[in-house]
Amino acid sequence: MHQRKGTKQQHIGLASLDNDEHYKQQQKQQQQQQQQQNTPNTPARFVLKLIERVAWIGIGLALAYYTDALNVLLYNPLIDRMYLSIAILFLVTFFAFYFYVAYICGGRHHNSNDWEKLFPKSIKTATVAIVLFTITFMLACWPVWRWFTPVYMLIYTIAVSYLI
Repeated sequence: MHQRKGTKQQHIGLASLDNDEHYKQQQKQQQQQQQQQNTPNTPARFVLKLIERVAWIGIGLALAYYTDALNVLLYNPLIDRMYLSIAILFLVTFFAFYFYVAYICGGRHHNSNDWEKLFPKSIKTATVAIVLFTITFMLACWPVWRWFTPVYMLIYTIAVSYLI
């Protein structure tokens, strides 16, 4: 009996050793990611990122202008108002959870990769809300733009993400 007890203690000791090694590996990976993120921005890299940002915002604005997106959404009778209203509700829900996590709970002080661990229910709810927004918005706009609707949504999403 005494040997078994010691054997169990050895297994527990090995398990904790494995956890320590796993923890050290995670820390090492996080440090490597931080070093990659903290690489100095060369002027060329900065200019390329600026060109990319300006290009996507310009493409989004040009698309909104040439498709007359705001007037179509507000006044076109082909837009399904029920789906549009539901889409707006889901978008407001998403931004409410984003505001809650980022500003009220202090998520801005943490790495955005940690948000899933710190606020798991809020992140899941926000994800569901943005997916349902995308689906309902596409259903609302489908009668007007047909197969171009997903393409327009992608371009608008990228342009807005560069604005934020």
